[in-house]
Amino acid sequence: MYQPAYKPNFEIITDQKAPVQQSHCSGTSYWRDLFESMKVGEWFILPKKHHKQTSGAASSYMRGRYRLYLHPTLEGYYVFAKTK
Repeated sequence: MYQPAYKPNFEIITDQKAPVQQSHCSGTSYWRDLFESMKVGEWFILPKKHHKQTSGAASSYMRGRYRLYLHPTLEGYYVFAKTK
């Protein structure tokens, strides 16, 4: 049977709660909050450089309830519209 060269000694704490996590992942998302605040028919314009990030977030949080297309008159801009 395999025996590790170093055997750590952990102390299991049962009489206290674990400390609160201090990372950036707090369960909230800028994109989710933005999309949920939008009503059907509302829309915004975004520059081409933000298209990929917005598209990815929309596919995660909106799941087919939006349209993202090139702006008909503004070069290099897209229109994001909530449809459902």
